[in-house]
Amino acid sequence: MRFFTKMKTDPEHSKSLADRQVVIIETTDDFYFSGYGALDRNLAKTLNDLGVNAFQHQFSLNPIRVHPRAHHAISADQLANTTDEVIGEESFHVKPRQTVSSAIVQNVFLNKPKEF
Repeated sequence: MRFFTKMKTDPEHSKSLADRQVVIIETTDDFYFSGYGALDRNLAKTLNDLGVNAFQHQFSLNPIRVHPRAHHAISADQLANTTDEVIGEESFHVKPRQTVSSAIVQNVFLNKPKEF
């Protein structure tokens, strides 16, 4: 947060915040990074308030297929929107049954100018 706060208050760098997109992907039962070790549930809102385009969502994994100690290292292909609703907003969204890796490619890389 210090980085983004400093960027916001520094006139020379504050313009670059508009071009940044932060995607925060979490799993609900991650052994290391959920519960006590979880990120602030309002992290994306805090970043958005600083002018950074941010998306944050927790995805659930099948505990029989993936042990909670492995959640933090899981491939984005293993995380998917298992609901029948679109998750997110216009700037970053995950369609029903879409994997996170596919959503990142669609929302981040395909929507950027060619110079990116």
